[in-house]
Amino acid sequence: MLKHKSALLATRLPHYSYQTLLSMWMVHTPVGSDGQGLGSTPFYGLVLTHPQNIDIAADIISEIVTKAKAINPKSKIRGVATNVSNYNGLGNQPQEGYDDLVYVRNLQPLLAAKGINAHFIVDQGRSGNQNYTRDGGDWCNNKRAGFGILPTTKTPDPLIDAIVWAKNGGEADGTSDPTALRFDQACASEFSLQPAPEAGTWFQAYFEQLMVNANPKIPKLL
Repeated sequence: MLKHKSALLATRLPHYSYQTLLSMWMVHTPVGSDGQGLGSTPFYGLVLTHPQNIDIAADIISEIVTKAKAINPKSKIRGVATNVSNYNGLGNQPQEGYDDLVYVRNLQPLLAAKGINAHFIVDQGRSGNQNYTRDGGDWCNNKRAGFGILPTTKTPDPLIDAIVWAKNGGEADGTSDPTALRFDQACASEFSLQPAPEAGTWFQAYFEQLMVNANPKIPKLL
């Protein structure tokens, strides 16, 4: 299952060359000696949802599959996971490059043309609020985010097998502490909820924000 994860390895800007993007992706793509890692091991991919990059996304996925098949001819991918840890909408975001229903519908024909009949799962765990202007630098602890559509197999397109919550809602994207070893300036930006702890640790205030901004609203637990 392939993932593209927001803002970690590439920008939404379209100026990266194909070889640069491919090399960045391949460095972070574990493929075992039998070629099976491709279909079973999660990995960080690239943000290639910008309309000018979608052809490159299809090329990169195809080349990864080709390289895996060179190791094991039986290698294949089960599908593509999109919007993991991100905030994109699903048929409800008019801003270009920030709606994964549009992305899936545009990417699938490009993959099919390369012999990859992929379906998709789409993360909506933090996509509940689409009523604000997105920015390429808003990936870290986005202070407008809310829990989104609950996990389900009822999706807006047959290409999407399931809507999932892949990212733990209370897990921090990164710390806003400039003295921390893993500090990223994006986590101290105007788009981020602060103060924030280290990436991967529990962020109670952020969890509460996601609950407040959830769409649909999450019923209170008894």
